[in-house]
Amino acid sequence: MAPAANVHSADFYEVLGVPRDASDADITKAYRKLALKHHPDRNTDRMEKAKEEFQRIGEAYEVLHDPEKRKMYDQYGKEGADHAGAPGFHASPGFGTGMTQEQAQQIFESIFGGRGMPQGSYMFAGSGMDGMGMPGMSMPDMGGGIDMSEMFMSMGMPGGATSSRSRRRPHEQCTIPAGQQVTIHGLSSSAAHNGKTGQIRGFEQTRSRYEVQLDDGTNISVRPENLTQLCTVTVHGLTSKPELNGRSARIVGMDSTSGRYVVMAQAAAPTVIRLQPANCILNVGTCVRLRALNRGDLNGQRAQVLDVDRSAGRYEVQLSEGRQIRVKFENVVC
Repeated sequence: MAPAANVHSADFYEVLGVPRDASDADITKAYRKLALKHHPDRNTDRMEKAKEEFQRIGEAYEVLHDPEKRKMYDQYGKEGADHAGAPGFHASPGFGTGMTQEQAQQIFESIFGGRGMPQGSYMFAGSGMDGMGMPGMSMPDMGGGIDMSEMFMSMGMPGGATSSRSRRRPHEQCTIPAGQQVTIHGLSSSAAHNGKTGQIRGFEQTRSRYEVQLDDGTNISVRPENLTQLCTVTVHGLTSKPELNGRSARIVGMDSTSGRYVVMAQAAAPTVIRLQPANCILNVGTCVRLRALNRGDLNGQRAQVLDVDRSAGRYEVQLSEGRQIRVKFENVVC
């Protein structure tokens, strides 16, 4: 069992919460979780401390991700990694880090792509936990019902503070960011817009609708269930066309009748196919909507993908209230 992450540790392995024999994939996975949790955009109530932690996480990943620096670090510690060519920063003893915020952000963007937080800046109040779950408890799994003994909330402010002034309201979290391309479907009163594409302009909380500017310049208000993000996915678990499994694809539409994504898969020749959400793995950071869960009160809630467990066929997601749960691939749509 991997050790719990400790961003205050002087040991880079302990910072990321990985064993010393961790694979590069394990190191990257740990970095993704911690970087999302400690990103300053999510911790505006403790911005300066979050910056230090974010930089520390980036420094640990930068060293352990590089085979040569990791080898030197294992043999000689931080000084060895520094002499192995760490880019422009010099580690100092203790918790302090010589990595700048800009360098840490560059690493973040190299992992998640784009600028800033993936799917926009979702500023959560920190939980005071390690983001991986509480000791002795696994993430609640919503795929086949809920084990209530495993439920836990991560809604508290760091250090036990309870001020709500700096905590974002739930409706401000996990909304699709402005500029994201979407396709419209399932409209009845304005059926002429079905199949059209456009960009998110904002979210109107009072009516719980997205403001969308269509490609033809028309502005419309749309319920979350009537739009789908046009994003990149990985094909997974197909039995009819197994040669497509593992290939990158892009959602280009939504068949609201069958509930399948229309995707263009990258194969020998571009292939357009309709796939169930269970066969399309979304990227970490994607804003999603929950559906078809045994817990009916969770259906329709917005969340963000924190991690992907392909072998188990589950996402780890964080709800807008702060709770982290595990759900099956088919219980999530984008």
